[in-house]
Amino acid sequence: MITPKECGRLSQETVRDFINTCKCEDMNDIRRVLINLISTASQAIIATNGLDAALKALSDTSLHLQMTKPEYTQVQTGAGIRIQPVRKARH
Repeated sequence: MITPKECGRLSQETVRDFINTCKCEDMNDIRRVLINLISTASQAIIATNGLDAALKALSDTSLHLQMTKPEYTQVQTGAGIRIQPVRKARH
């Protein structure tokens, strides 16, 4: 398995590319596609580790979000909204 640092970098790039590939036109579009991504990832955790593990992951993530700064910023371009990481992965 890759290192936690590599995993953090890859997940940032994956989320950025996913949002940009979905061609979101506004912040609501971004919210909707990210909710879909969170739901899909949660279902994958349920399938591999069970419901309790998925609920714990979501709860832990919620707590973590309350204590950290955003890792992404939006950039408006002629082609629409682009999402860029604002800092390197923490791991």
